Amino acid sequence: MKKILYLITVLTALSFMTSSCNMDLKRPGVIDPDEAILSIQDVEYLRNGLYINFKGTIGSTLATISEIRSDLFHATSSFGNSGGSIYFWSYTANESEIQAVWGTPYSVVAQVNYFIQEVSALDTSSETWANDVDKINLYLGEAYFIRAYCHSELVRLFCQDYPGNEQTYGVPYMTRYSPSTHSDTYPKRGTLEETYTKILEDLDSAAANITTRGSVGSMYITEDAITALRARIALNMGEYQKAVNQIVNSDILSRYPLVTTETDFQQMWVNDSGKETILMLHSDAANLGNSYDYGYIGYHADRDIYQPSYIPEKWLVDLLKENPADFRYKNHLKALEIDLSSVPYNVSIFYKFPTNPELNGQALSLNYQHKLKPFRVAELYLILAECYHKLNDNTKASETLNTLKAARIPGFMGYDYGTAVYDEIKDERVRELMGEGYRMNDLIRYTRDGGVSELQRKSAQVPASIYLPEIYQSFYRSMSDFRCVLPIPQDELDANPNMENEQNPGY
Repeated sequence: MKKILYLITVLTALSFMTSSCNMDLKRPGVIDPDEAILSIQDVEYLRNGLYINFKGTIGSTLATISEIRSDLFHATSSFGNSGGSIYFWSYTANESEIQAVWGTPYSVVAQVNYFIQEVSALDTSSETWANDVDKINLYLGEAYFIRAYCHSELVRLFCQDYPGNEQTYGVPYMTRYSPSTHSDTYPKRGTLEETYTKILEDLDSAAANITTRGSVGSMYITEDAITALRARIALNMGEYQKAVNQIVNSDILSRYPLVTTETDFQQMWVNDSGKETILMLHSDAANLGNSYDYGYIGYHADRDIYQPSYIPEKWLVDLLKENPADFRYKNHLKALEIDLSSVPYNVSIFYKFPTNPELNGQALSLNYQHKLKPFRVAELYLILAECYHKLNDNTKASETLNTLKAARIPGFMGYDYGTAVYDEIKDERVRELMGEGYRMNDLIRYTRDGGVSELQRKSAQVPASIYLPEIYQSFYRSMSDFRCVLPIPQDELDANPNMENEQNPGY
């Protein structure tokens, strides 16, 4: 009981941090957390707390804010303005969703910084800790990884695409837990180049401490999770050869085999089997993570009706059913009758994240909860294929893409796409990653080298089922629109005078 109280005390103290950069203030009257780490069990309790809060940075608004402002979904006529400002591209620096996606990673970073500060200060040469040095180093490595991941998510949402914009604003990189009411000590944003440099330094620190080789469905951070995040970051930075090297110079693809049956694919998503998953954060019915769902299903058990807030655009449904045998078409879409204000429509809804029955208890309704999967091997195939193309090796790009497609489509024979391989990679990223938070950043990245120049919403499956079809079937935004990058929350700017003039352009 004593050790549990230590954990509660520390996490309670940390939970009162605000979403701005002064988020590491201590709450008056709370027991000083400096007294909380007295044994390796206390370190492990705090480590578990980091993982619990790490789940908050995956899925939920951090994913859906990228999906519903892209070209994947239409708001239905009954969406009730859920996520409306994001969907309409009318968001401002005072938007609650934007405050959430800024504040959530930073609150986790504050806890990470406390952990690193306190655990690094332990005298591991003393009798108390001498037998636990390896564990302590591993846990420190995990903390460095989480800090790198959180800042990389902030970059994804609040910063310009990297190549050519290295000297534009990054995000404040928080590396110290130093409670202070003195706003003049709060950090500036720095440059994007500086932010990426610090992310990579943290990943180096993680790699120096984490020597655990990964395994399928791992619930803890491993060497392979570091490899996967490095590859993702290298792609985002336009460092294509580095991304290739990260993947090819490891044996990560061979150790996470792609599933090749419809049953295994369904179990990977519905039952969270862990197959193909490099990191799958643990959840149980008492400790659920964030859901990826944003009203995509909207099932009401009391009336046995589906009333989704967002449904896939027609082009997306058509793309997935180009090959009806594709596992993703069968698993990610569900054709049924929806009820919108008592008017029925036959459409395909997005059904990728219904509910893991293990996490639903005895409930009859869907809770949309799944074990969160921030890194899957399928993404690495797509990164590798895109980087090969950018390095002018379309043969290897085609071969890599075909490997993934052959695992998803029974009987798929493969093609040499030639210079058209990039278009197929883009389509395959939609089929494979839709709903997981990648789409908006993919569209931004595709503008490199004179690529796609606008976001274009297209025809609805059933025009009468969507909100203002006369507008949102032809809605478009230039990819040079300032709103491609989210605004820094106004509360943050008000709290931190060192960021007073560091709002993103246009806001």
